[in-house]
Amino acid sequence: MKALKNNISKFKFLMAILLSMFYARSFSQTEIYRTNNGLLKVSTDLNKQSLVVSSKKLIIMLDYETGNFTMKQELSELITDNDSVQDMLTKLPQKFIVIKGKLDIDYVNTIQHAPIDFKVEGTILPANRQIIGSGNLVHMVEGSSAACLLSLSFTLESDDFFDREISFPLDGKIYVNVLQTLMARVND
Repeated sequence: MKALKNNISKFKFLMAILLSMFYARSFSQTEIYRTNNGLLKVSTDLNKQSLVVSSKKLIIMLDYETGNFTMKQELSELITDNDSVQDMLTKLPQKFIVIKGKLDIDYVNTIQHAPIDFKVEGTILPANRQIIGSGNLVHMVEGSSAACLLSLSFTLESDDFFDREISFPLDGKIYVNVLQTLMARVND
């Protein structure tokens, strides 16, 4: 009988540990939203002519718990109607532009909410330059599924966008826009 009571006590102790681990994990789980096909539009002037480069393969990860995000775009996946720029982009050996930053909001409510406007601060790599921008987030909930529409805008200098290995005769500013990108919750 004594052995049975001892085993029951051990079982209760083990169950208490397992339950506390389960609750700790469920509360610490972050709300990550992601897309692999974000819409990117980059506008600038090249040799005094307008140049637009775009992509439908922008990768974005947004942590709703912290407001931190990462965007990643492979340069060879960019598309333009300027033949010489397109030729150079497609020949690049898997170079990426990465922007890591934070929305100026501490937490994004995962319940349907009004559109949120915010400022963005971050770093663009490989140039390792600080950037500032703005954005908008619209959250949509349907049943148990959640998604958001994310828009971002940055105005950069040409040195901010490319590292020293890539040189374009760009004139002035580069305007970077992430256009109404649909992001889905990772754990859905």
